Amino acid sequence: MDDYIGKERKMRTFALVVSVSFVMILAGCLEDIGTAYNDLTKGWIVEDTALAATIAEIDAVSRLHSDSAKFEGFKAIAAREGLRAEAQAHLVKPVYESLYSDSDAEEVLLTLINNPGFSNAAKLAILTHLDKLASEKSRIRVVKAINERGPCADDNEQIEIEIEIEEKE
Repeated sequence: MDDYIGKERKMRTFALVVSVSFVMILAGCLEDIGTAYNDLTKGWIVEDTALAATIAEIDAVSRLHSDSAKFEGFKAIAAREGLRAEAQAHLVKPVYESLYSDSDAEEVLLTLINNPGFSNAAKLAILTHLDKLASEKSRIRVVKAINERGPCADDNEQIEIEIEIEEKE
């Protein structure tokens, strides 16, 4: 009888240890899942959701595989009324880098230049990266369009914007 009570006590102790271990492991996993979720969603809360959404849209278009889809997407964004200066400037680099056809890149840039809200930030971005257009004729048409356009919509405003300028060797 004493053996039976000893075995029962050992089994209860074993069950208790297994249960406590399981709870501790589960708690650790839940904490890891919570941390991962918080890390994942941390960047979702932004002060300017409209601007963040537009920049995300530009980035999404630049990752498309079809050049014609990129062209159509970039052109639609470039023509958008009320397109913010930061979004305009952000649009320029993917247009230069992800459209293979100079004529497509030129057409998107001309659409942006002819947008009533065309900004100095976009103008600076276009001119800074102009040498990414391989065609001299395309570069000339873009510069001519900027010159003929006249003042930008934000000539009296000041904004902060980062433009990458590549040094020529």
